[in-house]
Amino acid sequence: MYPIEGGCKNTLSLFLANSFARVGYVTRTIYFTLGCNTAFVRDVVIKAGLYQTVDAGDDLEIARRMRHYGKIRFDNHLKVGFSMRRYQQFGTLKSIYEWLYIVAKGGVSDKHSYTKKQYK
Repeated sequence: MYPIEGGCKNTLSLFLANSFARVGYVTRTIYFTLGCNTAFVRDVVIKAGLYQTVDAGDDLEIARRMRHYGKIRFDNHLKVGFSMRRYQQFGTLKSIYEWLYIVAKGGVSDKHSYTKKQYK
């Protein structure tokens, strides 16, 4: 992924996220797909039950289920633009904390909302 908005801070943030995804893939410990940069074989993802409707972590959850249906492949050559406006408006650390909190709660939280933010 690359930041649509550009800038050193955004580039560094996504470099770290992409590196985390690569390490997880290479070590086969976590499949952190970053959601927007994910593709599945149609019949297989339907068989797996599609994405679950949760506030955060749906990409981790489906990747975990998809492992049982075959090989997961990380292709570093595929590039997707990613908007950093959430991190710019609400803060990178706060956004990451809220995401981690919601994921730890199974994707749903009464305390934080990751996807229902109002943007300026």
